[in-house]
Amino acid sequence: MGNDVIGTINAELGGFKDKGYNIPGTTVITTKPPFFKPVIRIVEIDTAMDSRGKIIGSDIYPVTGGKYAFTFTAIKRFIDAGRIEFDKPDIDINPEFETVTAYVKGSRFDIEGTVRVQSDGKTINIPAREIEITETYSKRGEELARNEKWTEERLRRYIDMNVKSYMIQLKKFAVERAISGAQARVVTKLLGMKQAYPFGDLKKPFVVLSVIPDIDMEDQRIKEVVTLNAIGLRDIYYPAGSALPHVPHAHATEQRCIRSVSSGTSRKGLEARLPQVEDFLEFPVDRQREILRKLAMTKGVSSPLPVEHMTEEERKSFYERVHAAA
Repeated sequence: MGNDVIGTINAELGGFKDKGYNIPGTTVITTKPPFFKPVIRIVEIDTAMDSRGKIIGSDIYPVTGGKYAFTFTAIKRFIDAGRIEFDKPDIDINPEFETVTAYVKGSRFDIEGTVRVQSDGKTINIPAREIEITETYSKRGEELARNEKWTEERLRRYIDMNVKSYMIQLKKFAVERAISGAQARVVTKLLGMKQAYPFGDLKKPFVVLSVIPDIDMEDQRIKEVVTLNAIGLRDIYYPAGSALPHVPHAHATEQRCIRSVSSGTSRKGLEARLPQVEDFLEFPVDRQREILRKLAMTKGVSSPLPVEHMTEEERKSFYERVHAAA
């Protein structure tokens, strides 16, 4: 079984390499790690430009050297594809120097099944950003002033208005920007990516190789705890200190494997995280009722009658409604 997976993954990687796709990090695997199986995720970058050659896509922005870096919109897709988890960030706000610094630590399971950890930080320097943005809008304003014959007063108002608007947003979201900047640096390190790429390279999709738990879903207790965890009920039935069934390499990241181990298909939204009807019906009656109560309350699906009074067929019918509406 392991050799079949290895052969399939290597064949896919080879095909992507022949097509010229970007494959950061591992390009071939030799072993299947215990309790895990390799998966491939594809990340495509929006490189749309207008007729004047200006970037209008939301995934990249120009940097020095004629290259382009990723916005956090794109980075979030790499976080998901790379199955990266972040600890709570440390924030340092320095009123004297008007700086905001975020330090983050991210981790992911590598292809060998071991946890890789990376840390990095990002500082937002408010005064320096104000100088930079003033220069940017000054250059833009001067070009507009020449083309549209603006007065000096109008040029000054244009610069002041845009710099003021930018700085309000910067100060308002300085912490968030510092965190996303630090996370972007960690992501590129964990995935073996470059900070910036030539425009032509970004037109080609990125191939991210990750691993997900290879859990024995035939084990009834394992299937139950995975399913309960997916819909937010695990702590009700397995509070801290109780005999929680062991799931190999339990990690926050691994909860995103539910769509693979519970249904075998890729679906969007809640449906991808809910157990199939036949699995739901294997739960004890009291747990079926608790699941139905929680779903009715959190997902806004009205119950035709109290779940305590439902027959098995009625519970099944209501669960099917929830499943279809997800």
